[in-house]
Amino acid sequence: MQHKDQTIFLASYAGPKLDYQLMDSMGVTLKQDTISDNVQVDLERLEAYVNNAMESKKICPVKVPIRFNDFCEFVLPYRIGTENLMDWQSYFRNHYLPLLKANFGDSLTVKRFITYINNETEGWFTPSPTNAIAPAATLDMKMIINIKYAWSCVDRAVLKIFIARSLGIPTAYEFIPIFAKFNGWHVEPALLHENGKYYPCTSDEDHFKYQIAKMYRTTFSKQVNQFQKIIEMGEQASDVPVYFDDNHRVDITEERTPVSDIVLKAPDTTCNVYYLCIYNDGEWKPVAWTSRKEKEHLLIFKNMGRKILYHLLTIHDGVYTLHQAPFTLDTLGIVHYLNHPSMVKETIAIRQYDRNINIVKGELYILSQWNEQKQLWETIGSYTGGEKWLDIDSGLFSGKLYRLLPSEESISPVRPFTLNDKGNQIWW
Repeated sequence: MQHKDQTIFLASYAGPKLDYQLMDSMGVTLKQDTISDNVQVDLERLEAYVNNAMESKKICPVKVPIRFNDFCEFVLPYRIGTENLMDWQSYFRNHYLPLLKANFGDSLTVKRFITYINNETEGWFTPSPTNAIAPAATLDMKMIINIKYAWSCVDRAVLKIFIARSLGIPTAYEFIPIFAKFNGWHVEPALLHENGKYYPCTSDEDHFKYQIAKMYRTTFSKQVNQFQKIIEMGEQASDVPVYFDDNHRVDITEERTPVSDIVLKAPDTTCNVYYLCIYNDGEWKPVAWTSRKEKEHLLIFKNMGRKILYHLLTIHDGVYTLHQAPFTLDTLGIVHYLNHPSMVKETIAIRQYDRNINIVKGELYILSQWNEQKQLWETIGSYTGGEKWLDIDSGLFSGKLYRLLPSEESISPVRPFTLNDKGNQIWW
C-alpha cells in the first residue's frame, strides 16, 4: 500500500481527525508529494483561471482603485500556498455576491465588508482536536468546506483571501515570521481600501503597532532573495538562517508600526555580516541583517519596529555569538542599552511571572537576569508566591533584563521584563 493510499484510508477511517496515535499504531507517516504547476496547470486550465479573475474584477462590489499591479499580485494568482488546485473563485463568488447585494446593495465599503466577513466566517472553523494532524500545509477549498477545523491562523487567513479575491478585492497574505512582544508568529490577510492602501483584516488598523520587529507581504512575483545576498557577502550557506530564504516577500513593517533605522557601533570582530535578534520562545532569533560599513565601523539596520527588545548576533562555522548588551528601541527611535543599571526601591512586589499571567500563591519561582559578559541567563534567586505577588527585598535594577520561571524544572518560554524606577515590570 502506497503512502498516498494510506492517507486516504486514514482519512476515511478517522474523518478529519487524523491523529498521531492511530498512525503510530499502523507504523505509517503522512507523506506529501510536491508537483510543479508546470506539470499540472495546462494552457486551458490557466486560461480558465485568468477568465475567472477577470470576472471577479468586473463584479467587484466595492469601489477600490485596482491598479494593474494590485490585480496581478493579489487577485489574479490561482493559488495562495501549496493547496490543491480547484475553482475556488466561482464557488465563493457565487456564494457571497448575492449575500452582499442583499445586505448592502450599493453601499458596501471595504470596512463593512471586513466586518461582515469576519463575523460570517467565525462559524466556519472550530479549533482542531488534540493530536489532530493538518491534512495539508495550506487547506484547499474542499478541506475548508468539509473539515471545518482550523489548525492555525493560516487556515483562517486563506479562507478570507479566497473570499475577497473571488470578489475582485485585492487581498494580500501578510505575515509576522516572529513576534517581538509575544511568542510565536502570525498570518493576517490585508485588503486594498478605497484610499489605495492595504490594511489588515482586523478590528483596528493599528493592531500590530509596537508588537513587531518585521512584517512581510507575500507576492506572486519574485523579489530579491536576502539569503543569496548574504552568501554574496562571503558567508557560508550553512551559517545563514533560513528565515532569510524567501524570494516572494516584501518588507511592510513601516506600514504596520512606527520604525527607525538602528545604527550601532560594530564590535571588534572579523565578521562582515551581523544579525539583529528579537526574543521569542525563549531564544534570540535573527530578524534582520546588515554588513559592516568599513569606513565608519557602523552597522545600520533599516526599518526596525520601535518599542522592541533587540540583541546583536554573528554566526561563524555554525557558532552563534551574541555581542554587547541587549537594547531597546523606544517609541522615539532612540537606542537604550541594558547595561547602565540603577537600583530601584528596596522592596519590589512582582505581580506577574509572564505577560498577563499572575503569580500563584505557594508556587516556586526562579528569578534570572541576563549576564551580558557570559551572554546567558543567570539565576539570582528563588521565591515563593504570596497572596498576590512576590516580595523581593533588594538588589534589582532598572536597566537590567530579567526572567521569572514558574519552577526550576520549567522550560516555559516566558517573556523577559525590565523594571522602571518605581519597580514596575515592563514586558518585552
